[in-house]
Amino acid sequence: MTSEIVSSPDLGCVQIFHIKLADITGCSGASSTTGTITLDTINPGDFIDTSKIRIERITAVAHAATFVVEVGVTGDTDRLIDTIDAKAAGQQCLMQAVAADLLPYVNNSTSDTSLLLTMTCGSSTISATTAGEFAVVVPILRKRDRWVDRNL
Repeated sequence: MTSEIVSSPDLGCVQIFHIKLADITGCSGASSTTGTITLDTINPGDFIDTSKIRIERITAVAHAATFVVEVGVTGDTDRLIDTIDAKAAGQQCLMQAVAADLLPYVNNSTSDTSLLLTMTCGSSTISATTAGEFAVVVPILRKRDRWVDRNL
C-alpha cells in the first residue's frame, strides 16, 4: 500500500491510500473470509470529515464470492464506510450512504486508534481474490496541523 497527501479544490487536503491486488491478497486475515489493512494511525484530537470519504475503484474486485469493503477505526470497523459491494458493476466511486455515519469522526480518547480497511468475502478466502485495485480517500485533519505553539 502506498499513501500520499494531496490538496484538492473540492475536498481540501486529503490522504489517499492506494490499495493494490498484492495488498488485498496479503492483508492480515487473508487466509480467512475477513481481512484487514491498517491504513493509518489516528492520534488523539485528529478528526475525519466523513462526508467526503470515499473509495475510488481503479480495477473491479474479482472474487468467486461476494466481496464487500468497510472503512472504520479500531472498535468500529464500519464507522466511516459501511458494507459496500466492491464487485458491483458500474460503480466507480463508493461512498457512505448511511446519514448517521456522516457525522465527523473525532478521536476523543487519550490514545491512538487505527484507521482500518476491512474486506469480507462470502466464501473461500480473501487471498483467492484475482483482481482489484482502489484508492481510499480520507480527509484527515490532524491536531498537530491545527495547533501551533503560540507561546500562550
